[in-house]
Amino acid sequence: MICERLRMPFDLHLTLPPKSWWVKVFAISALFFCAGWLFSLRFSIGINPQVMGCIRGTVFIVDHQDKTPVVGEVFAYRAMQAEPVYANGTLMAKFLAAGPGDTVEVTPDFRILVNGRQFARGLPHLKALDDEAVKRYVGRRVLQADEYWMLGTMPMSFDSRYWGPINGSQIVGRAHVLF
Repeated sequence: MICERLRMPFDLHLTLPPKSWWVKVFAISALFFCAGWLFSLRFSIGINPQVMGCIRGTVFIVDHQDKTPVVGEVFAYRAMQAEPVYANGTLMAKFLAAGPGDTVEVTPDFRILVNGRQFARGLPHLKALDDEAVKRYVGRRVLQADEYWMLGTMPMSFDSRYWGPINGSQIVGRAHVLF
């Protein structure tokens, strides 16, 4: 009697789900695993950790099979002449502003022109240098075969205006901004 009074108002019946449930869980888990693996063969996800990025966007999907350079599109690439600011091989994403045959110019008033059209302005990272040192960044260049000029859209972008063009072998793939 005492036991009946202390009895819980409900009974706890712990039973395992039927075997068919476990089969479904396994099948769905395997499907998600395979889909993720197939996704990773072609794509990767990049996250921009910078407080002041070079283009709008924090999370990118990089398509490693779409490496054909297209002017005006965002591409991920491995930076090579950006030391000491970034280590060689650092993954970056910027707009491809110019390609082979295009004329790129940094004017004395720091306008960045591609085929005579202004794409950016300023060299804010050179403020600490004297005028003579800054002059080496001013000039005009026609891009050769397999040379690409990468530009960011934000004012503090560290891009080709500082370290010159990249070559096609540095391109990892087209980058799509998620958010």
